Amino acid sequence: GSDGALYSLKIESNRATLAAGYTHNGSNFDFAVIRLTSSGALDTTFFTAGAAITPIGSQTDIAYALIDYGDQSFFIIGEANNGADMDFAIARFNPDGTLAGSGTLDRAFGTNGIARFAGGTVVHSTLQTDGKLILGGETSLDTSGYIARVTTGGHLDTSFKASGLGFLNVGPTNDATVASTVRTDGSFLVVGGAADVGALAVYAYTIDGNLDTSFLTTGYRVELESI
Repeated sequence: GSDGALYSLKIESNRATLAAGYTHNGSNFDFAVIRLTSSGALDTTFFTAGAAITPIGSQTDIAYALIDYGDQSFFIIGEANNGADMDFAIARFNPDGTLAGSGTLDRAFGTNGIARFAGGTVVHSTLQTDGKLILGGETSLDTSGYIARVTTGGHLDTSFKASGLGFLNVGPTNDATVASTVRTDGSFLVVGGAADVGALAVYAYTIDGNLDTSFLTTGYRVELESI
């Protein structure tokens, strides 16, 4: 479509570029990912003429993050409108731009390469050493920010905070998590805050999703003024 935006990109080993975001389909927006050659031209060997357009549902879908899985497959991650609010949405792709499970390699993920869960927007994502995804952002299920973990098969990981989803309470409302990174031992850090009280926070988690009390004894730090 002629209307859209790209939010995330990565440079591949051959200097090609993958970029993800959304594009207009004539009625609403769909996930979109493009590949450019090292010279900046659309890579016509990638899906259809260098672009893969993927509807998650029948309404607006927007991708904010792109994650390389390490075997040249990749995820694009964001939100899908369900008619009332937003769902978390993830699509896994083969290296050629086809959805996982539809190529020659078995990369079964969710339903036909797509996983979606009720409750919010994925703003950031990172890959753990065991191949599971850590997601975070804003949720309509609570006034808090959230973190979630998704298995390699595209399901919420119930070994993580019982349901696969946990909430971060920084301020009374308007909380969100905005970035995450994984340590070499599989534990991870999450950064977030609460706009209504001007609070910033860093949370440290063990690999199983519990607060890491070796980090400031509490597992987190909250600053009540902008840095």
